[in-house]
Amino acid sequence: MKLCSNRPEGFGPSSQLSSSSLPTTCFIDTMLIPLPTWLALLLLSLLFLHTLLCPSLSTSQPRTRPPTLPLTLHFLLMLSLVLMNSIIIARLSLLGWRIGLLPFTYVSVILSSGLFSTNGFRGRVRYWGVISTVIWAGGATMSFLQAAGLVQQLGWDWEERKGGRYPVGDEVVDGLVVGALWVVVGVLDGVWGVWGRRWVEGRVESRVERRAGKVDEIDQGVNNKGNLAC
Repeated sequence: MKLCSNRPEGFGPSSQLSSSSLPTTCFIDTMLIPLPTWLALLLLSLLFLHTLLCPSLSTSQPRTRPPTLPLTLHFLLMLSLVLMNSIIIARLSLLGWRIGLLPFTYVSVILSSGLFSTNGFRGRVRYWGVISTVIWAGGATMSFLQAAGLVQQLGWDWEERKGGRYPVGDEVVDGLVVGALWVVVGVLDGVWGVWGRRWVEGRVESRVERRAGKVDEIDQGVNNKGNLAC
């Protein structure tokens, strides 16, 4: 298959090199790695449709963005994911192996960053945490599956790549690192989902109270002027 040619184990779920029960790396890179992104985009479309059909529900969502610390942590995690995936793609290309649909991971990173930094596109996407869960859980699962498949089918020290431009051991470690980064993203999303909602609601309530206080001050000033005029 042109998307991941030069893979010795073949494309299909069953490897031509071993009797491994796991899918081949070509199948994972082409079919499974992009799967969380496809599911996330589908869910995003459905939730946008839900917003159009029930606009009153979307306006009730808080629109305050997360504070600086979680935003910075999330940005660093996304940057790390971009760098790690870029390293994997570049080293596979140097090896002469096609990269399948690995660039789809960038779409997941962009979508995850956008949802987190805008609190669900400024409150317009209800249940955006479901989309984030699909992204990080799917990304972690596929990365760990990819690493396990490499070990089972090619072995940690496969002779044809040993000492070359991209040894199997290096690719396994890279896959595990990507999976671990997605897990950390999930932890951050979970913490923000529990604590952040209270923080956002508190910010919204404080703004409403400040505005109400200003209105009361204006009304009181108008009343005082009226009393003086009398």
